[in-house]
Amino acid sequence: MLAERPVGRPLEKIQKQLKLLAIPIFIDALLIYTDQYHHLLRSSIGLVYVNGLSEITVHPTLLSMAFIVYNQSLTLFAMFILAVNIRNTPKHYFRQHLLLFLALCLPIILVFLMPLIHLKILGFTAVAFIPVMVIIYYILFRMELLSIWPIAKDKIFTNLKDGIVLTDRYGIIVEINPSAERVLALVSQDFQTKWLSKALAPILQSLPKLLDHYDKHEETSIELTLSGEVALSYSAALIPIGVKAAHSSGMLFIFTDISVKKSYEQELIHQAGIDELTEIYNRRFFLCKVRSRNCRQSRRGGVCLIPY
Repeated sequence: MLAERPVGRPLEKIQKQLKLLAIPIFIDALLIYTDQYHHLLRSSIGLVYVNGLSEITVHPTLLSMAFIVYNQSLTLFAMFILAVNIRNTPKHYFRQHLLLFLALCLPIILVFLMPLIHLKILGFTAVAFIPVMVIIYYILFRMELLSIWPIAKDKIFTNLKDGIVLTDRYGIIVEINPSAERVLALVSQDFQTKWLSKALAPILQSLPKLLDHYDKHEETSIELTLSGEVALSYSAALIPIGVKAAHSSGMLFIFTDISVKKSYEQELIHQAGIDELTEIYNRRFFLCKVRSRNCRQSRRGGVCLIPY
């Protein structure tokens, strides 16, 4: 779930679109607070009496109604996206997210119900949001929806020793942690670049085997040796994310540092083949070396003699 959440269109493109969509909302808010000077949003103000109680009514202008329609359209669109993606919610949080969705839908439902029941309620907008606030408070604080996830996600992701790189369907890096940034710096020998929102394929040109699996969107695990100030060994796991109809919506890379493991393996091989006191190869290790030498000589048409 944490891996699938950011997968989609490039992050920068989404941010630009959200900023553009927010411009009319900020203009609307600015006009509301300055309406006493220009009266662009209110054509008139009056009083309505219901059951001995009075309510101030505001008659909006066409411009004000246009802003209201725009805000409501964005709300409905957001509710649609939430409804579509709620199926991806983890099972142990599904109930909380479903209640949250129903709470956010409640004001919209009441708007359509009020004309049908012919009931006049003073301050209808405020009254409609009271149960919503109660339900949201219950979900967030009593059911502790935000107690662990996703608040802890960023801390966990940032402090992982394993390098994590997540690309979207376009091959753009949408998530990367500091450990993975160091790995990509070693791969490309570029220690200055900011990797977020960059295409990953050009970075992997020096690793053709890994790049081949990445281009084919295949799951695999490969061991790599990267040179730097000190040679480091990594296990690179490649996992397709969100596979549907034989196509993945993103790729997840996990780089695990196995340098210590490799050094232990080399030490064990050394101890198994060479006597520590005399530094002389034992017979098994010597014969393995000879066979390896024979293979190379036979390819060149030469002969290797073994003294006994």
